[in-house]
Amino acid sequence: MAIERPSKIVYELDPDTLSTIIREEVRRGIAEALAPKDPYADFPHYLTRKHAATILGVSLSTVNRLIQEGVIKPVKVTGHRQPRLVKQEIIALSTDFVTEL
Repeated sequence: MAIERPSKIVYELDPDTLSTIIREEVRRGIAEALAPKDPYADFPHYLTRKHAATILGVSLSTVNRLIQEGVIKPVKVTGHRQPRLVKQEIIALSTDFVTEL
């Protein structure tokens, strides 16, 4: 047995209510468009040294030096030969780099 669905839904709105609905939707859309976005959202949780260098704005050799100095702590991730770096730690370190400059 098929359920019949109405072909149109009609709402009766007074102009003030319609104006309020439109205003709120526009505000929501603007707030969403202006909300800060994570520029590294496409990066995985565990980063390669190259990804870390990109986020930090430094060379790969600088990332290697930071690892050797213990500033960055690599983690072993199953399925990867090379150790990886935790994205949130690299992002936090990048804000430290900016404030030191």
